[in-house]
Amino acid sequence: MTIMRKTLLKVTLCGAALLAAFGTAGIGTASAATETTTGSPTSTTSTLDATAGPLALQTVPTLDLGSGEINDLSSMTFTSTTADASPLTVDDPGYQGGYTVTASATPFANGKLALHSTSFNLSTTGGAFSSATGGTSDPTANSTEITDTAAPIITANTPTDADPIGIGTYKYTYGTNAATLTVEPQTILAGTYTSDVTWTLNATPIASTGTTASTTPAA
Repeated sequence: MTIMRKTLLKVTLCGAALLAAFGTAGIGTASAATETTTGSPTSTTSTLDATAGPLALQTVPTLDLGSGEINDLSSMTFTSTTADASPLTVDDPGYQGGYTVTASATPFANGKLALHSTSFNLSTTGGAFSSATGGTSDPTANSTEITDTAAPIITANTPTDADPIGIGTYKYTYGTNAATLTVEPQTILAGTYTSDVTWTLNATPIASTGTTASTTPAA
């Protein structure tokens, strides 16, 4: 910024008046140096306080193992035969940490009768993620045995600027034969058996603060 502009203009005007009155003879042309002062740059900080909404488990699948004829000679495996219409859907609006979806199940039972020596498994074969609003990388789906102890089936690691894993709405649809139940011989009576599967969304603690986001579990 030039702060001496008025003074310089005044000198120039005086010189012009003298030239008009006395002519040019004997009068030299005045030359004034321009003096400028530049102010120091100043910076300010703009702040955006962005708060993520809650992690939410929107939908979970129903696992139907069909039917079969029992025998007492060998183990039997019951397999899901139709793809469930409801995928496993997680909504992450921008949580700084990752998350894990776990599954656990009660023993298959028919009233007071319970199945023993069973193996209930959930496979990722034929499964796939889909997302209308997700980041650049899908979470990880895991094949696992489902017991009364929660086991991770979907995992999204901590997102980064370069790789926002799991941010957005992610849907995982299991394949047609994803669920299997194996029953040992001479351990089952005829009847309809059910098991309650609990699906839980767990937020990974944020490393810098040790805090967790609020979650919405589904049973």
